[in-house]
Amino acid sequence: MLKDSGNIDDTLNRLNLLLTGGRLTSALDSVRNAYKYAAAGDKFKAAQRAILLSPEFHTVGSSISVGTRSTIPTSATARSSGYKATVMLYMTGGADTFNMLVPFEGNLWSEYQTVRQNIALAPHELLEISTGGQQIGKFALHHKLPNIRQLYKDGHAAFLSNIGALVAPLTAAGYKSKTANKCPGLFSHADQQESAATLNCQTSSRMSKGTGGRIGDALTSKGLSTQSFSTDGISVWSEGVTTHQEVVGSSNVRLASYSQNNPLLNNVTQHRYQNVYSEEYARSVLRHVESSETLAKVLDATTLTTTFSRTTFPSKQFFQVARLIAARQMRNAERDLFFVRIRGFDSHSKVAETLEERFKDIDDALQEFVTELKAQNIFQSVVIASASDFGRTLSSNGEGTDHAWAGNQFVIGGNLNGGCVYNEFPPSLLAGNDQDVGRGRLIPKYPWENMLVPIAEWMGVEETQHSTVFPNLGNFERSKHILSKSTLFTA
Repeated sequence: MLKDSGNIDDTLNRLNLLLTGGRLTSALDSVRNAYKYAAAGDKFKAAQRAILLSPEFHTVGSSISVGTRSTIPTSATARSSGYKATVMLYMTGGADTFNMLVPFEGNLWSEYQTVRQNIALAPHELLEISTGGQQIGKFALHHKLPNIRQLYKDGHAAFLSNIGALVAPLTAAGYKSKTANKCPGLFSHADQQESAATLNCQTSSRMSKGTGGRIGDALTSKGLSTQSFSTDGISVWSEGVTTHQEVVGSSNVRLASYSQNNPLLNNVTQHRYQNVYSEEYARSVLRHVESSETLAKVLDATTLTTTFSRTTFPSKQFFQVARLIAARQMRNAERDLFFVRIRGFDSHSKVAETLEERFKDIDDALQEFVTELKAQNIFQSVVIASASDFGRTLSSNGEGTDHAWAGNQFVIGGNLNGGCVYNEFPPSLLAGNDQDVGRGRLIPKYPWENMLVPIAEWMGVEETQHSTVFPNLGNFERSKHILSKSTLFTA
């Protein structure tokens, strides 16, 4: 076991060899100073901490400095072009959304009860809503969504049925022929999470980036001050080419031990490196450290008008989003993109208990969030859209439901044409229907672009930017498969 020999040169040489293969160059002076000026008993650990922050530890090859880095200019003050924000509420695991939105009259209600068997919700577990434009006029929501139901009745929420991951329109015959253009890894969590995040499932996310990030890139190219945030770790959806996400924890955004590590971080980031990996590491560290400290100071100075329980993970995440929106003027923000992730929807068993708990947490958090947005007089400038890996089988496995495809989602906002179920609900839910590829795995009629294109346009993305932001959009008929902005929004 390596220990401090008491001799600074000997100790650092051994640590250098063990942790970087003897490649320490520009960071060596910082490591030496960390050891030299640390308190007695902490010198060895201080040197290790310094090495762990160095490019040499995180990359391969030589990390020789080729000069010092120019100061990154501060962002210009945003123009007074107004503010808009999109919140992506992602239900990880594949939410059973055919028990979130239920047909509640006629043959579809009978078919729902028949095909869902022991997992079908009873009438007393449903909250009735009405809509036009469908083959039936009555639907119902899961009984743990009373606040979303009220938003729907107030015209501030809508549902989008029959939606999911598509490269191009697809029929059951095309699917079974194995020649159709479709997403790889259907019914796989990892593949379909990436598909929902990128809307370009046939390409690696490292190549295509996330949809939220690409929307941010498009808005930034128009001169709009745009930021992207994730409240639950790094998100593929949030990252673009020029739009870099900021990860905001549910309780803290400041780098731990910032004051202690700041001299070390300054040394790492002030150098420019010939090695592209070291250079990217240094730039990333500089960007994230400075932004987290700046953002922490802004949030420290931000007070909300209303209260959040913060007893559930959804409430904690929406609390942070509300604070960031409240701080929009201090941040000079014109457009914001938020990614909120709620885990635990993979209900192969105990589907009833899973939905009761998760839907209640989401419904309560959204009620808190909307109340705060209204208090800030900004609800009309915010839209919340739900998504998930995929829908779930209409048939039961005895205790729950399994991975499927098409599902139903919701959108909420103060500027919505709400109170409506958009998109054609499946004409039949029975086994063997035209969309069924087995066990009630329905092929979606509408792609994720169906709701995200009008949201992007509402945010300010222009028609000429569509091919970059939505690579597969050209495969669909706009009037048939994609909602228009004027349909989904009042203005």
